[in-house]
Amino acid sequence: MKKLAVTMGDPGGIGPEIVVKALHSAEIRDICTPVVIGDSSVIKAALRLLKSPLTVRVIKTPKDSKPSKGTIEVVHVIPPTPTLEKGGLITAGKRGKGKKLPQKLLTGTGQQQKAAAPVSVT
Repeated sequence: MKKLAVTMGDPGGIGPEIVVKALHSAEIRDICTPVVIGDSSVIKAALRLLKSPLTVRVIKTPKDSKPSKGTIEVVHVIPPTPTLEKGGLITAGKRGKGKKLPQKLLTGTGQQQKAAAPVSVT
């Protein structure tokens, strides 16, 4: 079955809840193997908020996915810490670093690390 890498969206937004609700659906799991790219603690918090019976299994890359019923697999990525730049501009840590890490996980170095397709929740 094809793996889909699903980014969790803004940790402070509704993205994590949308991801959890979608991955709870048997319809989704019947057509693909979803792997969440994001902060596993945020996904766990969304599971608690929604009183979902699902659990989280942290994996290093999408190739490590071993799907099982009742489990959401997460490639744990810690979002960059926002910093205050000169002139009062708030940035997400080192410029571009936050976007590049999930992208590297999606494209990888070698076919075995790639997901079939990325899905972004914004």
